[in-house]
Amino acid sequence: MTDLDYAWQFIKRLVKNNELYAAKCSTGWEGEYVAKPGSSSGVICCYTYDYTDKNDVKRAADVIRGVYYYPTNMFYKTDNVTYAGRYRHLGDKFVSTYKHTLDNKMYERDPVIRYQWNLVNV
Repeated sequence: MTDLDYAWQFIKRLVKNNELYAAKCSTGWEGEYVAKPGSSSGVICCYTYDYTDKNDVKRAADVIRGVYYYPTNMFYKTDNVTYAGRYRHLGDKFVSTYKHTLDNKMYERDPVIRYQWNLVNV
């Protein structure tokens, strides 16, 4: 079982228990979308009803961290950015709206200074 498969077991249980709205899991990427030459990876996307509801975005990230140890920041990207074809692994910058840290704090990207993250108090 890959790390992605292992993590997916926890995420799909959260969806089944109505703790997450929805989620999907990719298979390993191949071809032009490989993150690093010679390797494959995948992604798990977790959804909220409304990305502007910061309380719900943070709640979703908190429940994920409550059942699965993810050793780095988690990032939240909106569907609009995805539909526009913007992906960090393809070199696009500033694609994420929020980030959730190991210490369970949530930050949002500054609308003017795009590389700056501002703490969200929820």
